[in-house]
Amino acid sequence: MTDEGICLLAGGNALTARPRLVAVDVDHTLIRSDGSLSQTTVDAVGEARAAGIVVTLASSRPPAGLWRYLEELGLIEPARFVALQGALVGTFDGAGVLTVQGTSPLETIDAVTAAAAAQSVGVVTNWYTATDWYVDALTEPVQREAAIVKMQPKLVSDLTRLPAPLKLLFIARRSGCLEELVSQLPNFVDAEVSNPAYLEITAAGVDKATGVRIAAERSSISLQDVVAIGDGRNDLGLFRNAGGSIAPANADESVLAEADYLTASNDDDGVAIALRWLATLPPR
Repeated sequence: MTDEGICLLAGGNALTARPRLVAVDVDHTLIRSDGSLSQTTVDAVGEARAAGIVVTLASSRPPAGLWRYLEELGLIEPARFVALQGALVGTFDGAGVLTVQGTSPLETIDAVTAAAAAQSVGVVTNWYTATDWYVDALTEPVQREAAIVKMQPKLVSDLTRLPAPLKLLFIARRSGCLEELVSQLPNFVDAEVSNPAYLEITAAGVDKATGVRIAAERSSISLQDVVAIGDGRNDLGLFRNAGGSIAPANADESVLAEADYLTASNDDDGVAIALRWLATLPPR
């Protein structure tokens, strides 16, 4: 355990130099369980940036669901963020106007096939473009997600008429239905669990590492100069490609098994602790 409250996990690779970019997951990592940002975390993000570290939010949320946190952290244009499980890279200006800098959409035929599979097991399809969220039913899980991200979905009767999505989200309402759904999905999509009830669908080969790589390259940074902080199984693709990884104490067991370092939980300012420690490392 370091004096800063972060420890190297068994089998983890020790970091010896300050990263050039830190990619931070949002839900259950950056923000507290009540959805708030602590002032300690806001201050630590500012301190990391002052030390020359690029801080990039990397989330499965849609852009609109990230705006309030980006604004509070001061991560507006030219600061980039990664949304929709790595399928979108963009910036917001000070007025909240989105500029998309890169996308990795699903093929419409694959999305429609996945939606049909979801319907067969009684799961609602959440269909995301860069700016819109469509659903084929307004169920309680959908309304709960809307309350979390502070965004309202649009109810549609025919998903086949929509623009190609960047991401699909399926939310389980009963035990075992996600496993049943995964077995019916087309081969040309990636399916990642972001929490026990959420299944994120992107184009094959697309995950948070995809978006972070694009964001980093636009700042002439390689993934080996990136440290990832995250709690969920959908962060593991980024963990495996970044130069270092840090998990909060509340992370999924599979994430703790692959992380290099352990920090405090999201409710105990784990991201702030990690950022402040990273800023103390010698520059590359």
